[in-house]
Amino acid sequence: VHDDVDLAIAHAGAPGGSSRLKRMAHRRLAAGEREAAIRLLEAALDANLKSEIEFPGSGGEILSQAQIGAMAIAAGCDEWGRKLVNAAADRVEALGQDADAQARAAVAAALARFDAPRAVRLWVLLPSPSGGISADVHSELAALVGMYDLAAARRILTRATTPSGFSRRVRAAPPSNSPTADFEPVLIHIARRLASTNPDKALTLLDDVGDNAPLEKAEVLGRAAMALATRDASRAYDLFDRALSICLAASQPIGIVANDRVPTAARVAVMAAVADYPDMQAVVDQVLALRPIPTESVRDSLQSRATIEAAWLLAMIDAPVAREVLSRMSPPDVAARSAGIFHPMAYWLRAWLMIDVEHAVELFHEVLDKQSRSLTSECVSDGLLPMIDALLRSHDERLRMALSQPSPWWFPYADE
Repeated sequence: VHDDVDLAIAHAGAPGGSSRLKRMAHRRLAAGEREAAIRLLEAALDANLKSEIEFPGSGGEILSQAQIGAMAIAAGCDEWGRKLVNAAADRVEALGQDADAQARAAVAAALARFDAPRAVRLWVLLPSPSGGISADVHSELAALVGMYDLAAARRILTRATTPSGFSRRVRAAPPSNSPTADFEPVLIHIARRLASTNPDKALTLLDDVGDNAPLEKAEVLGRAAMALATRDASRAYDLFDRALSICLAASQPIGIVANDRVPTAARVAVMAAVADYPDMQAVVDQVLALRPIPTESVRDSLQSRATIEAAWLLAMIDAPVAREVLSRMSPPDVAARSAGIFHPMAYWLRAWLMIDVEHAVELFHEVLDKQSRSLTSECVSDGLLPMIDALLRSHDERLRMALSQPSPWWFPYADE
């Protein structure tokens, strides 16, 4: 019911209703439908108060209230949003050591939008929550606070006792045990969040980042270039060239993200197309040149995933090329594990959806008819169902969703 606001609100009392309403509100905000988003947020808040099934403890309800407050601020309801966030912060402070770690992180992240000092106090000065906190939580919160206060972000990161996962995914050197050495990845995340609204500041932040995370830098450069294209096309095109050059020059990292330079380059190519880059054929050729060559050190499944993900992105700007790439490949294994947040089948079907809708539907039924006994729940939830969702959307909507989709480096926050 995600396209019918009234029907969705009527069913808000169902288990998980508040979370679904928040996701709907996020979509409406992204589409610029402010009034519908606010109605959904009001219903989500009401569902919070009534749902004991969704939030068995106080932590989940506080977390959700903070998220709703942050989205309300993003929707322009500044006073209401701040009131919700501050009330959630009051509750966390009252709980003290008993405060849930996730709830505290969500409240601090929401506070960062308008009160970075209190966000830091909430996170740093209260006793550590029971159960401990992963370094990723410190890093992600530091990236949010750093949007408004870099010094406060550094204070938060000093609470991490080990490097975060996203700070060492593609680093050639062994991870450092010094939390301050991991501030560069946080800077990249801050730059990524700023790229679309303040590209000049994002690029300035990148100047302080070394060469240990080239693919992350390439994506930020692409996002900044897309934002600059309308007022300084020449500079934007130079940034696209630089981003693609970084992808081409990047060494092949070892591990689960071994071939992410090709989908990263494809993502930059889509941004360049949106910005009316003058020589898209050259851009597409550079992406194709990065397709992985089979090696003994990298599993075939990783090579296949990287190529399929790149084909999905290329299909949005050059359907014939994407068709040629996919036609040479076998369909993904329905029993495979999800790649990131999507099963490989999701990229496969959604790529064909951009190329040939009828053929994509045929492939969908072929998977169900011929491989139903091998289907995993991941293939259904992360592969088949996303295609159904994509069928409901226009080409422009699919394009916008692809660019906002989490990549190997970026995971959107509730208010993005």
